[in-house]
This record gives sequence, structure tokens and C-alpha cells, in this order.
Amino acid sequence: ECTEANASQSEENKMRSCPLCRAPFPRDAEEMNRKVEILAERGNPMAQAKVGDWYMKGVNGRPVNYAKAHQMLERSAENRNALSLMLLATAHMKGSGVPQSKSKAMMYMKKSADVGYAVAQHILAVQFYLKAGGKANQRQAVFYTTLAYHNKHDGNKSSRFGSVSSQLGYWF
Repeated sequence: ECTEANASQSEENKMRSCPLCRAPFPRDAEEMNRKVEILAERGNPMAQAKVGDWYMKGVNGRPVNYAKAHQMLERSAENRNALSLMLLATAHMKGSGVPQSKSKAMMYMKKSADVGYAVAQHILAVQFYLKAGGKANQRQAVFYTTLAYHNKHDGNKSSRFGSVSSQLGYWF
């Protein structure tokens, strides 16, 4: 948890603490994960998205638990968190813990793209170009490609959430 900045800290100690609040950085990944869970419980949308993703995938010592994943992702999505919206889109496309629904998947992916998530914009551009819903929509494909470009998304590079090709793999 962040505390007020302390200007009297030595430079060495500042390097081991948050530059905003001077709280010490976690010592290891386990401590970091505990802090993320605490933030999620307190209502931090990004932390909720991260914990939801952990339960969706069964990583970081959590079992696959779609109910808990969807609970966290839905709470985060209420705050328009782009990552949680994209993860919900992926869950609906794959049928992970929810009935498979391409229309709900597209709705969540569009919401994620519309709040500025470049990976979602790129995925939508490809979807519209490749005849999502049965017919190509070049206008929408160009629109989302342009947004992704302006948000500096390079479809050939990996992001911390996986490569675009792995994200696209859920959709094709």
C-alpha cells in the first residue's frame, strides 16, 4: 500500500521503492502476487483484471476457476478496464466458463477497443477484414487499423499479454 513520499530517503533506498509513494518494492514474485490480490480485493480494476486472468488460466498458484475469474473480470469491466473487457471477449469466444457467444465476444472486444486498447483494436480490424459475421466491413477494418496504429500497436510484436498472433488464435 502506498504511503506519503519521504524526501529524506537516501538515493539507494529510493531505488528499492516506488517512485510515487516510496513504499518498498516486493522482494519476489510471490509477494507481488499477494499485493496484487490485496489491490483487487480493494477494488483496483487493473488488479481485478490480473487476478481474473490468473484464475482463467490457472497460474500463479491459483486453480482454474471460471466463476471466480468472471466475477473479477466483470467487476473490473464495470470500470471500463480494457484488459478485462478483452479477456471477457476471449472467454465468450472460446466458451471458457460461459456459453460460447460470438456476439457477446464482439461486444466486449469492441468495448475494449473503444476505451483504447490497441491489441483489441488490431483484433477487431482483422475480424472486420476477414468477414466477421459473414460479410467484410472494410470501413470498420480501416477504422480499427488506424486506431491501433495511432496507439502504437505493432501486430508483429509481443505484448506482456502475449503476442497478437496468440490473441488472434482465440478468434480464428
